Amino acid sequence: MGKFVKNKRESTALTFYKKVIYKETLQQQKSLRKNLTNFHLGEKIMYGRVNMFYAPIAIQNNRIKYLSEQLCADPALGGRIGAVNFVADSFVEMSKQFQKAALAGQISSTEKYLSNLKVYRGYEDIHEKYKNHYRIYSNQISQSMKSDRENSFYNFDQFVERLINVISGSLRTHALTKTGFIKSKYCPIHSSGLALEIADLSYTNDQDKMDHFVNSKNWDFYVKTCSSYGFLVDRDVPWRIVADIGNPDFMRVFASRYRLSSSKQSFMNRYYDLVHDRYFKAFKGYLYNLYNMSRVFEYVEINSCGKPERSQTISYEYQQIVARYSDEYFLRLYFKIRLMEESTSMDAHEEQVLINEVIEYYRVNPKSHLSRALYFFEFFVNKTFDKIGSMSYINQVKKIRHEIELEMIRNNKDRQDEYRENSKLVSRSVDGEIVQGNTSEDYDVPSQVRDPLGNYSFRS
Repeated sequence: MGKFVKNKRESTALTFYKKVIYKETLQQQKSLRKNLTNFHLGEKIMYGRVNMFYAPIAIQNNRIKYLSEQLCADPALGGRIGAVNFVADSFVEMSKQFQKAALAGQISSTEKYLSNLKVYRGYEDIHEKYKNHYRIYSNQISQSMKSDRENSFYNFDQFVERLINVISGSLRTHALTKTGFIKSKYCPIHSSGLALEIADLSYTNDQDKMDHFVNSKNWDFYVKTCSSYGFLVDRDVPWRIVADIGNPDFMRVFASRYRLSSSKQSFMNRYYDLVHDRYFKAFKGYLYNLYNMSRVFEYVEINSCGKPERSQTISYEYQQIVARYSDEYFLRLYFKIRLMEESTSMDAHEEQVLINEVIEYYRVNPKSHLSRALYFFEFFVNKTFDKIGSMSYINQVKKIRHEIELEMIRNNKDRQDEYRENSKLVSRSVDGEIVQGNTSEDYDVPSQVRDPLGNYSFRS
């Protein structure tokens, strides 16, 4: 029997025991473990997919650079595997460092994955990921609602009530909204544009991790070189390297090529978009389409005389839904669904108080406060502090609102500065090994509606 997990046929208890051995083995590598990162712990779980206020974000597609076929494990994927532009630059230079070390005899040249670096997996469009997820989940919802003839709905109000009942048991594991999806386990770190994978091994096979990486002759060189070029190594998936955007030296060397400061905050402001704005604008359309997918055009109900009677569900035009139901109606519904998606420490009363407070803020100026109201909400559902209504809570709310207002001002300023610099920006490539990605818009509304670093290490 092996010391590490090799397949899924082993018992749960044995698998757990072997997983502990694997983690302890890596923990004992004191000289390397500071660059071995657990991305399943704390804030690292949503690394690159939420901002400093825990609001879901999405990388702008035109910030992605795609690697040439020489750097891809499958040459056919050349120009289709990529990462954030300066992250791709860093990987290209790191791969050259491996080639030089192999030629100089500093490392083994016969390792399958750690001699000549090739990329197997990179950036994955977060919007396409959500569309695929939503298509499957919405089909399941509609089938469930259609099959339950005894609880058929007649109009949109009844549909919403029925929808909440149907999804209430599954939202914690299967998010309905894009904002919830981005924070879920179904949205991979690859969607941040900050991660690359240099092997195609099984994530659950720890024996392969030991054989091809941890016990590789080039393991120490690999981890240290990753650190030198600003990459963290995923402890649980050692062939996955993730750009350390909190490392100011890495940002200064590579991000500065794109007129970015070493500030993580500035980078996120300029390269990522807040998701809730665009998604909420499409939220009505998603629900409208789901209504049409889920309704039974004709059903039987018992009338007041106790006799069966055929009825038809109401058919709406999209504009009828928009005219009949206000933004506040959909805002309250959106907040309710989001709270069902999140694991908060609030009870039902506190959740309702939170919704009411955010709605009151929105009402002050619906046009200008909609985005901020959504932003406040996303922050509060991910933060725990004193009970809602207490003085410390009220003071915290005021403080957070002020911080978010300043953050949005900084965000706008970063975008304005970038706009002025755009005419100076030139699409870059490194020795012709990177192809610039094309701009791609996020069409949220459903279609029916709508410098080499050598051996210098950043770490002590």
